Parts: sequence; C-alpha cells; structure tokens
Amino acid sequence: MKRRLVSAAFCACALLLSACTADTVNSSGAEIYNVSDVKYDTYTVEVGTIKEAYYSEAELDYPYSQNLFIQQNGIITKIFNGSEISEGELICEVLVEDLQKRIDEQKLILDAAEETYNSLKKSHPNSSDTEYAEINYLLEKNKYDDLIKQQDETKIYAPSSGTIRVDNNGCVAGGYVYDGQYLCTITDKSRTYLCAFVYGAQLNNVNFGSSVTIKQGAIVDCKGKVVDMIERNPGTEYAGFTYVIEPEEGAELRDFGKIDVVFNVYEKDNVVIVPSGAVKEVGGRTYVNVLIDGAKIETDVELGIQGEDEVEIISGLSGGEKLIINR
Repeated sequence: MKRRLVSAAFCACALLLSACTADTVNSSGAEIYNVSDVKYDTYTVEVGTIKEAYYSEAELDYPYSQNLFIQQNGIITKIFNGSEISEGELICEVLVEDLQKRIDEQKLILDAAEETYNSLKKSHPNSSDTEYAEINYLLEKNKYDDLIKQQDETKIYAPSSGTIRVDNNGCVAGGYVYDGQYLCTITDKSRTYLCAFVYGAQLNNVNFGSSVTIKQGAIVDCKGKVVDMIERNPGTEYAGFTYVIEPEEGAELRDFGKIDVVFNVYEKDNVVIVPSGAVKEVGGRTYVNVLIDGAKIETDVELGIQGEDEVEIISGLSGGEKLIINR
C-alpha cells in the first residue's frame, strides 16, 4: 500500500535546468556562478490540482464468510462430507440424550392442560379455576416450545451456498460436541467482489462510499466506491482490513491480470505545488531556496497537504518562481 500525492498542473510544466557554475552559496542571497564544482537544478513552481490518495492492488474474491457453532451438547449423528455446499443443506445433526422422550412426555402434559382449560372456559368462563387453568396451560406450552427449540437447534443448515471448512476437533460422526463449540466456516460464493486488502490500521479518511479509481491494464479504467470494510485477523501480525469495492455499472473486470485501485481521499484545485525535496526544515524554520537574478533567496513557506513526492504550499509562494534543488 502506497500513499502519495498526485498533481495536475494548470500552468507550465516544471522546468528542470542544469548548471555547472556556482559561487559560494549562503542564506543572504550570494550569487551562484563562476565556480564550476557546484551543480544545481531549478524547478518552476506550479499552480494546479493536488490529490491525496492511497494506492493498492485488488482482486476479484469472496470476502464474506460465516462461522457456525454447535448449539446443543450431544453426539453427532450426521455431518456434511464435501467442500461445496448449497444454501439450506444440512451440515450437522446432533443427538441429545432423551430429548425426544422429554418432548413426547411434555406433549402429553400440554394436551391435558389444554383440554382442562378449554373445558373450564366453557363451563365456568369467569371462575378462578379457569384463570388458573389458563396460566397452567401457558406455562406447559412454554416448556414444550423450549424443547422444540432445542430439537431445532440439533440441526444446523447452511445459511448460504459456498465453500465449507469443517472443524476436525471432534466434529465427526459419533463425536461428542458441546454447546458453543466451533463447527465450520462457510465462504459465500454467490457473488464475487473487488477486494483490496490493507495490512495494519484502517486507511485515514476512507469510509463507506469513498471514491475509488479502478484500472486493469488497457481493459478497464473506471470509477467505483467502497461498500464495506471487513476487519481481518485482529490482534495478529497479519491483521488488516479488506476493502470491498463496487465498480461502476458496466465495468467488466477479469479474474486474471493485475487490478490497480486508487482510494481518492482528498482533492484540491488551484494550489501551489512543489517537490517535497525542495522544502527545507532547519531549526524550526520551513523554507525553500528561490532563484532570483542569479542569487539564492531562502523563503519561508507554510505547508499544506504533504505526500511522498509533492507538497502543497499554503503561503510563501504564488506560482511561477524558480526553486533551487541541489543535486
């Protein structure tokens, strides 16, 4: 991942001149000619557009996956055997001891409670016995519903189609598993996305909806936007973020070849731009060396957006000046 500035000049392009003669150069503006061993270049200060951007490579990939966990203590009776799974397909079934027996017994209790309540409601609709029977019926129904929920949780189905990776730690037919135990990860392959992985912290000022420029050789040159940011491997040396990018409609990216993406963070027009190497910082001063009538003049400047190659000058220069850049 690289972060740098890009400029598009509105004035004349930078002019680099070489010189082989110079005199002793000092901060008071001494002349810089007649000595052959000092060499310098000059740069004509530009006024243009400056952009702050992050550069990365991306690939077409499947960024979304889901971890699934065992929800009941018990013994695995069925487990999926394969690498590709379809949405809704059974992944795992767990046998919970005596669960079906408890369901059958509770169903008998519930039916009896319901029958008593319905009978009293017809014969004595406003009696305290009817009220008690109703409460008892609802309590028994809640117990039955809880058992049915437990039964439902003994079966785990694929939430999406994709590639499945099952844990080998006891997740086999006949193996005993525990409530909360990791079972598998399913990678959703229903749709590919353009993904850029960035190691470390999130990119500053890159958020949902941020603009991205996408290039793939001579095939694609289009815009896109960030639609998701997924944290990966937190707390490890491989930690970072996957930026999910949606290309503009009509873009036809290929699943081979290099794909370059530029996260367009900031853009500012009509600014003074100089090479970063032209800026000097000494003793708390920030200045550039300006060539005026054959003399070097140190000129204090205030910096704005700074990048790897170029920097914005907020004050001190107006454009068109020639800067001295020592070789």
